[in-house]
Amino acid sequence: MYLAIVCSFLLGFADSCFNTQTYSIVGSLYPDDSAPAFALFKFMQSLAAAIAFFYSTALDLSWQLLILVVVGTIGTWLFCLVEWDVHSELKRKKQDEINAINN
Repeated sequence: MYLAIVCSFLLGFADSCFNTQTYSIVGSLYPDDSAPAFALFKFMQSLAAAIAFFYSTALDLSWQLLILVVVGTIGTWLFCLVEWDVHSELKRKKQDEINAINN
């Protein structure tokens, strides 16, 4: 019983951290026109949930977990790639601003 509660807490905490980071990245990538970007993000999130609800009645639990692990791993790698790209872009812009001030 306690293991289920701890796992539920950890899943909820991880989901909140993921959403916070994702919203932060989307907001920083599209600062001038962020509403369409957030709408597209929520649309894709809802589409993925609908697909998962659809195949949950057709597949066994082991296949559902395999899909979850594969998609989660790919998503984590792509999230890290985008986070690293955004960080290096912001670092480059900051360095360009410093160079423009010094020249």
